[in-house]
Amino acid sequence: IKEEIMSEELFDQKFVQKSGKVVNCILLSILWAVFSVPVFTIGASSAALIKSCGRTVLKDEGYVWRTFFDTFRSRFKKTTLLWLAVLALETLLYLDLRLILALAGQNSLWHILTAFCVMMMLFAGSMGIYALAQAADLNLPVKETLRNAVLLVFCGIGRTLCMGAVCWAAAGACLLFPFLIIILPGLAGILCGKIADGVIQKYIGGRRKDPADPGEFPDETEAEI
Repeated sequence: IKEEIMSEELFDQKFVQKSGKVVNCILLSILWAVFSVPVFTIGASSAALIKSCGRTVLKDEGYVWRTFFDTFRSRFKKTTLLWLAVLALETLLYLDLRLILALAGQNSLWHILTAFCVMMMLFAGSMGIYALAQAADLNLPVKETLRNAVLLVFCGIGRTLCMGAVCWAAAGACLLFPFLIIILPGLAGILCGKIADGVIQKYIGGRRKDPADPGEFPDETEAEI
């Protein structure tokens, strides 16, 4: 009987923990959607999402709102600059893709150019995630952050493609089924954040620090923008 009671308590505890993770994931998805309404804030809200997913969902540390808002506020200027740079690159690649598709013929060269353009869009999206993940954790200048992001794209090319696919799949699913926005951003933040964090720790791990801890949100003015 005692063993049965202990087993039930253990089950209840695990159920509560899992339920808490789901709730946090939903809350973070809603926060991300609300804070991304002005398009230029998507960078800051995405950095806050990645940081909050890793901290509150995966590690069960801190509070969802405080971690999200503190990261959003303290990294707003830097992540906005990074987001606008990546958005400009993605827009250029998209226009190139549209042009290629409009001019495409039966020649295999056009198929190669189309595949190359799509691949570059995946790389650009992944570069943006690497840049935002760094900005959430490191107090580096924008130029160095972008340079690191480009290097990380090719250092972990397999995980880069996986991360880009997750990001684009989540975006496409939300466009087709808008109600999924209450859960998919959080799931994408967990997966992409975990992948990016592993690559960043492997290649520039010695310079990482956790700004989500109390007192670890240095002012952006400390780093050269």
